[in-house]
Amino acid sequence: PMEVVSCGAPFLYIPLKDLAAMRRIRLRPDAWDGVLGDFETSNLFVFTQEVENSGSTVHSRMFAPGLGIAEDPATGGASGPLGGYLVHHGMVKGSGTIKMVSEQGIEMGRPSFSGIEIDQENGQITGARISGRCCYIADGALELSSLESV
Repeated sequence: PMEVVSCGAPFLYIPLKDLAAMRRIRLRPDAWDGVLGDFETSNLFVFTQEVENSGSTVHSRMFAPGLGIAEDPATGGASGPLGGYLVHHGMVKGSGTIKMVSEQGIEMGRPSFSGIEIDQENGQITGARISGRCCYIADGALELSSLESV
């Protein structure tokens, strides 16, 4: 089901049927606020269990224009709750610590792979961890000066 899940920042998780549906998604800022403006979150995390890479568990995309993020290539704050959602709804099964990989950013040309670990005990989720690698892509500096009043 569609469901809001949060580990600090809420996301509306929306499961999709396949990669073809994922690839058809186009952000329409003109419609965004009208559809999600009064909803408990306007952050969307869509996913499908059809994947492009054999080592992946799920294919994901995240949109949060209300936060100034049209689309994010890798969303750590949404990946842990995604793992919890998948385990809770029986979409990924296992016992103890369940490991999975979310592929994201592919449609943007910035493929990312987030490792997700979900701990469970007696049918209850007891922990979540995310992991991944990153690369340095930018550098900058900000110079501040003060003006003295006359």
